[in-house]
Amino acid sequence: MKVLLVTDDLFPGGVQRHVTDLANRLSESGHHVAVAATLGPFRGRLRNDVRFFDVPLARQGGRGLSNAVRAIRELMRIVHAGDFDIVHSHMRYADVFGRVCSLLARIGHVSTCHSMFTDHRWSSVFGYETIASSQAVRQMLVASYGKQPESVTVIYNDPDPMEKLSPRRQRDLRKRLGIDNTHRILFSVSRFAPEKDIGTTLRALSILKRRIAMNVKLLLMGHGELYESILKLITIYDLEDGVQILPGTSDVGEVMSISDCGILSSQTEGGIPYVVLEAASLGKPVVASATSGVGEFIRHGDNGLLYPVGDAEGLADCVQQLIQNKALKARMGRRALQTYREFRLTNRPLEHTLAVYEKLQNRGRR
Repeated sequence: MKVLLVTDDLFPGGVQRHVTDLANRLSESGHHVAVAATLGPFRGRLRNDVRFFDVPLARQGGRGLSNAVRAIRELMRIVHAGDFDIVHSHMRYADVFGRVCSLLARIGHVSTCHSMFTDHRWSSVFGYETIASSQAVRQMLVASYGKQPESVTVIYNDPDPMEKLSPRRQRDLRKRLGIDNTHRILFSVSRFAPEKDIGTTLRALSILKRRIAMNVKLLLMGHGELYESILKLITIYDLEDGVQILPGTSDVGEVMSISDCGILSSQTEGGIPYVVLEAASLGKPVVASATSGVGEFIRHGDNGLLYPVGDAEGLADCVQQLIQNKALKARMGRRALQTYREFRLTNRPLEHTLAVYEKLQNRGRR
């Protein structure tokens, strides 16, 4: 099967990770696959046999009429030259271009919805078949956007398990980062964007600093438009010694290996975030805001902890429980790993995605 994956950009982020993982898995399975998006660091994640096309779709480059026309022309050239069977779009802006390609080239259109939202109900365009990243997203698409239930399939994110660093390599990494053995280490992987609410994480860390005597270090991995604002908040909360910002392209598994637990403070999450699943694969619990997708994996008090969205005190309470109670942290880590292993037995994302492609082709929707 020949598949063109279209998304906004390949800057570090969950959707971009999903697209590159899907492209690689399709290619490994013998399918012809290409990715069209604005060039970003995650271009390096793609296998050599996955073709990449740099198309002006990212917010950073502007989304005026001239760029939109250029993007459509480039995508149509790509579609005609590649003779694709399916265009599979990710993100709502890319969905519009996916639909245009589908109509002009008379090929099938599949979209994946990764987020929860309530705006632009009359102008949102989804594929003839739509993949939802969680049960909550599926319910939203049906209830709020009029999708027929039979046209929406739930397929969760499914990262490969992380490889845990050996004790020696953990010591080396701590030394490289300047973190001694007296520190409790927290990690956060996120785009620096408003909806990720990193301010709540920093407020919680400030609260912890006042409450407890132990040294706590947050390793914050990411990038985005709020980078400068985050630096200012770190200064305002007097956290210069408590927060270390690492590039969004850092080795997540390495950082998780030396950490006690993770933090996820998003205001909304559609699917089960990669960071939650990857941490679980290493037996690391995550403290997360109680958003829709997260609750389909984390069970509060069992394999992680949940707190109300935006509640810095609640987040501080949860983190304090884990870093001051080694037995609790170890038990939740074991349960997180067990949940992850059970989850992977049934998810099978590539198999289910190909079934969606075949379903669309079999019904002849063009």
